[in-house]
Amino acid sequence: MKKIWIIVVGLFLLVLITVVTWWPSHSESYIKGNIPIKPSKTVTGATSAKTNTESQKLSREERLASALENLNVSIKFWGEVVDQNDQPLAGVTIKGYVMHDTAASPYGYSLGHFEAITGEDGHFEITDASGSGLTIESIVKEGYELSKNIKTHFGYRGYAEKFTPDQNNPVVFKMWEKRGAEPLLSSFITTTAACDGTPVMVDLLKGKRVDQGGDLRVIFKRIPLHIQRGKDRSYDWTLTVEAIDGVIKMSNDEFAYLAPESGYTSSVIIDMPMTSKDWISTIEKQFYLKLHDGKYFARVNLRLPTDFEPPPTALKIESWLNPTGSRNLEYDSLPSHSG
Repeated sequence: MKKIWIIVVGLFLLVLITVVTWWPSHSESYIKGNIPIKPSKTVTGATSAKTNTESQKLSREERLASALENLNVSIKFWGEVVDQNDQPLAGVTIKGYVMHDTAASPYGYSLGHFEAITGEDGHFEITDASGSGLTIESIVKEGYELSKNIKTHFGYRGYAEKFTPDQNNPVVFKMWEKRGAEPLLSSFITTTAACDGTPVMVDLLKGKRVDQGGDLRVIFKRIPLHIQRGKDRSYDWTLTVEAIDGVIKMSNDEFAYLAPESGYTSSVIIDMPMTSKDWISTIEKQFYLKLHDGKYFARVNLRLPTDFEPPPTALKIESWLNPTGSRNLEYDSLPSHSG
């Protein structure tokens, strides 16, 4: 029995010595992590998912950029610039831009600016662009003024009024030659006109209504004389505008800078029966006048509402007269009259 305990104690001491001897040299390796550890499947899957998400995100951005670019269409534009007599103007500078859809801009589009100059035939063209629309920013030639009645934006895609370019039918832009402003006698007269044909006379040199003489005679007549105001087409009316000691010509010129040499008559009559498809209740017209055998040239703007009840009706006359005898009616103020 004693021998057995001796053997057990000996084995225990042997194991204890072995452990004490082995542990210091190996425990450090476990603590420091020097033993290779195979990555778990969970870590590998998370990394792969992140990589796939970035790849998909990049793919969506590329698809968006491609989609925007595909929205752009070819931009071609042919234009022509003419003067007030419809004659071609050379050397006119046209500036503008084309709107181009792109993902490269934070706004979703970029502006491609262009500049063109008209040739001897007054023509210009834009043919090397792509986008969704074209805008004209300026049309400039020294000594000329651009008409205000022009279209400046042209939509090529996605617009209610889609523009279709045609090389054989260019877009026409009109400019008016400036003569150089001269001192003109101007007047603005607010008065009334009877509705029974009683004439109104105006002296343009003095800028006032007169009882006799004068340079301009206005006659308004309405049938019936008394009407129900606000009820359209309930009456006929006639307006007669006459030059006293001179001749007159009705004008549709946007810029009445130069009185014509010919084409005048002694009077202009505007007849408006209630059955006319062009019937209107207010008349606004512009006239040129050649007075006293060509001694004076003038332009007059006239406005008359025909539906005042009871009579008389309102009459407004604005005029500009060149006292030098020149046909130039580009305005540089002299003392004006009002009455």
